[in-house]
Amino acid sequence: MLISPGVLLVAGLTLKSARGPAWLAYNSDPEYVYLLNSLLILKRLPPFFVGHPGIPLLMIGAAVAAVVHAVTGQGALEADLLARPEVYISAIHAAALSLSALLVLATGMILARRTSLRDAVIIQSAVWVSAPLVVELSRLR
Repeated sequence: MLISPGVLLVAGLTLKSARGPAWLAYNSDPEYVYLLNSLLILKRLPPFFVGHPGIPLLMIGAAVAAVVHAVTGQGALEADLLARPEVYISAIHAAALSLSALLVLATGMILARRTSLRDAVIIQSAVWVSAPLVVELSRLR
């Protein structure tokens, strides 16, 4: 039951690395939108973008940005985030990807208890049926 979540995590991090930095050409959308709206939430201001996936991802982004700044921040939060956006975007991407992998693992564990291990593994593998998944794993979505 660890295979699908593990592959999800490794594939997402590998694809993100291959895709390049968020500032490169089309890579900035939606990464910078989520990053700057997460900053607004940290500043206790309403975000401007609340579309899909919206607030849950922005809240994860705000929490991760706060931790990154607390651990590695240099100066004021806003200045540090704007000076090192790739650090923050990469951390938010890794956190969202990790959360997704944990949810796939939890789904498998719940199903294994209620049905069978075979059914749990089949349902966990269903995430790989989605054609756009490969593209989306590299993005902050």
